[in-house]
Amino acid sequence: MKLSLLVLASLGSLASASFAKTCVDIHLFHWYLGARCRVGGEPGTRQTSIDLNYCFMNDNGRIVPKSRGFFWNSCKGCTLRPGAKLLCKCRQRNGKWMFNENDLTYISNNYGRLQCGDQRGKFSLEGSDDYGTLLNNGTVLNNGTMANNATNVTSGH
Repeated sequence: MKLSLLVLASLGSLASASFAKTCVDIHLFHWYLGARCRVGGEPGTRQTSIDLNYCFMNDNGRIVPKSRGFFWNSCKGCTLRPGAKLLCKCRQRNGKWMFNENDLTYISNNYGRLQCGDQRGKFSLEGSDDYGTLLNNGTVLNNGTMANNATNVTSGH
């Protein structure tokens, strides 16, 4: 019994060791979460992003992990709070809206790439038209300054 409690305690500490401990310039643009994340033990970081619709669903006003949950269809006004927490106002079945916060522990840094469950995020599309569109519409620029329409949380290593 004591061994199972120790294992559960260890799992709990692993869950709190989210991507935010190994990523910086964490930002949200619409339903995309972006960051610069460490790649294993290598020096430097890589720009990565993931579509949170592939990670979460709205369960009666609560944001919960679910592959291909498409929570964004029934949540609005989402922002990032310190500690890389997602705060949204989500619609309940009764039509009322409620605020809900998710600590994003379902998101991990998999060798420099954001991931949730079996959904892997993408590395930067620098050099493509998509990358330019993202920069012009509100992601964090390489020097750490903000373009319009993005919320940002910066985490130290």
